[in-house]
Amino acid sequence: FSDVLSPEYQLLKLNPKGSTYMATAFLVRGDATIADVTRNVRRVKPSLRMLPFNDDAFKIGLCRTPPLGQPYSLTCLSNCTASRHLFTSIQTQLTRLYSKRAHFHHYERYGVGTEEMDSALHCLQEIAGDYAHGE
Repeated sequence: FSDVLSPEYQLLKLNPKGSTYMATAFLVRGDATIADVTRNVRRVKPSLRMLPFNDDAFKIGLCRTPPLGQPYSLTCLSNCTASRHLFTSIQTQLTRLYSKRAHFHHYERYGVGTEEMDSALHCLQEIAGDYAHGE
């Protein structure tokens, strides 16, 4: 159960272990009971750093139908501050490309001008700042 939180099983290249979790959902398919999942949540909860004002940040979803060819599956959806690095990286790459106007003509064709790009860069900067503040 705790493997789903390890860096090897992340969809994005990030390490959530050292970050602060804002919310987490465990979605289980197959032969599992709410007691099994709740017990495992209680087991992994002490190893996670949660926001102090959101102790009830765990949600559970159960589906009795197992995935095809498997007895069960577990998916974890989390919002954690580790994604700050991803937003910062995207901002850096976008700033570099935008300063050279690389590929910008593709966006202008669809009505995205400099004003929208500046706004998008500003939003990325604010999001990265908010996630950094949460740590």
